[in-house]
Amino acid sequence: MIFEAKRVAEKLTSDFEIIVIDDGSIDGSRELLLDLQSKNKIPQLKLVLHKKNRGYGGALRSGFEAATKELVFYTDGDAQYDIRELPLLWEGLADDIDIVNGYKIRRVDPIHRIIIGFVYQHVMRWVFWMPIKDPDCDFRLIRRKVFEHIELTSNTGTITIELVKKIQSAGFRFAEVGVSHYFRTYGNSQFFNFKRVAATLWRLLFLWIDLMILSIIKRPAMSIVLRKIVEINFKEQKSIIQNHFVSSSSDMILDLGCGTGEFSPYFPKNKYIGVDIDPKNIQYAIKKYKKSFSVADGKCLPFADNFFTKVLVVGVFHHLSDDDSRGVAKEIKRVLQSDGEALIMEDTKNSAWLTRIMQRLDQGNYIRTGEEWKTFWGKHFTIKKMWTLKSGVSFYSAFLLINEKK
Repeated sequence: MIFEAKRVAEKLTSDFEIIVIDDGSIDGSRELLLDLQSKNKIPQLKLVLHKKNRGYGGALRSGFEAATKELVFYTDGDAQYDIRELPLLWEGLADDIDIVNGYKIRRVDPIHRIIIGFVYQHVMRWVFWMPIKDPDCDFRLIRRKVFEHIELTSNTGTITIELVKKIQSAGFRFAEVGVSHYFRTYGNSQFFNFKRVAATLWRLLFLWIDLMILSIIKRPAMSIVLRKIVEINFKEQKSIIQNHFVSSSSDMILDLGCGTGEFSPYFPKNKYIGVDIDPKNIQYAIKKYKKSFSVADGKCLPFADNFFTKVLVVGVFHHLSDDDSRGVAKEIKRVLQSDGEALIMEDTKNSAWLTRIMQRLDQGNYIRTGEEWKTFWGKHFTIKKMWTLKSGVSFYSAFLLINEKK
């Protein structure tokens, strides 16, 4: 299939790359790929090798991140689609089109899969208001600029629905081309069993809530009102700020991940800077509080060393992987003066069902236990004081940290 992909690509352009994602396979595929790469028979071949299986969505996300050319085409490696039909998509890519989506002219599968696929396809189109016939057809040609405007999070097969819906919501334009479908040549489908179908339906429920409901609720004005209701106006967090993080006239405060600026009234206007990665939150905060707010990434803060005496972080790190968390912690240490204080408040794991639902909707994929938070912060700062608190239906671990620079 790789050699066929090379032959097809060469007919379309001289500037191409072939990216193959090995998602932790144990069937010898990786060894074959590495051998092929070592022989340099296909100079354009790029391998993305996962140590552990990340799921179909995780594999696709890795492939999209590795792509460097103006156009990105992807399909599965099981040969259910014919790579030689890529020119059909190429011909459908006009100046006013951003993605050409294939649709199966005739599905070639066992009858039970055809029926389930038919129902799934039409239900997904209806409940997600899809703009295309076949959102589950993994034979797509996409302009790479699209990925600069959407963020994919799914690690499973639900990524196909997430991808199409987010591209649609971002305002990009679709075209459709009919393509052939064949019996699976390589591997076996792991999807069609009760346990996996049930798990997929559960994930699709939360995906629907996120893309169809939360996309409205996440608007800053709506989001902050609902969060105040769910977390009782952040009463517990505000109490800790007032009683343990009061600032003096000489303090310079950084509110990292400030969101809509909810905690900014507790600090002097000329001694406070709030930053958030979401421009919509910043626009809302500026309009409401008339203070210094700006868009910034916590992994690369636009401030000089030792610029702040205090740093406040509420509800940020449970959205960050271990690597990203270490990167942001390093930046906090850099911009915070020696012996400066950082107040960190983060969602904590809890078995209460309502808490788990809210945390799932919040999409914080890296919620840790109180002990895990304590271990993490103890590696970077001196822990002066710590609390556990319940904020409405949410549970938090809070830490007052001292920045002891060597």
